[in-house]
Amino acid sequence: MRLITATVLLVVGLAPVGCGQAGSAQSCSQAGQCAPAGDALCVGGSCLLFAPDEYTSVVLNISFPRDMSPVPASGRIFVLDRRRADGGEVLCQELLDGSQSLDDPGLNTLLAQPRYLVFNCCGTYFPNNLVQFIRPVPRALLVGEGFSQQQAQGQRLAAGCLEQLSLSAGQQQELTLPMQALE
Repeated sequence: MRLITATVLLVVGLAPVGCGQAGSAQSCSQAGQCAPAGDALCVGGSCLLFAPDEYTSVVLNISFPRDMSPVPASGRIFVLDRRRADGGEVLCQELLDGSQSLDDPGLNTLLAQPRYLVFNCCGTYFPNNLVQFIRPVPRALLVGEGFSQQQAQGQRLAAGCLEQLSLSAGQQQELTLPMQALE
């Protein structure tokens, strides 16, 4: 992954370079203070910018439990960097049990906005959902939610999360996201 500010090029793992003037470390408490959603990360209080043309994509197969009834009507997919703005780590368990909100501005999203999905009637396996324009990072997680109504509205019926993803620029991955019914 290339990270840039002005004319400085960095690789993930090196010290972050701030937004704004080259060499000045702009502090942040969320990525939105660095650049538009999906164009930057805020890690440990410092901005990291993505190269403007660097993306990856995922073909996502979504699997609900066979005995789940009703199956959600719609859902949304998030792709996140494992690092929070405060330097902490995002864990799937926190996102699944609801102790960490997916709407928290301290999370570093790798998409400009969540990918919204509609699940057609009477199935539990929904293959070939293309999620494009994901920013590449070496440590990411993918989170899915299923809702009782269209447009990700109503009761949250299911959730799933994949950890330890490595997303490389220009490479498409096929993944299966097992969803769990929520009580």
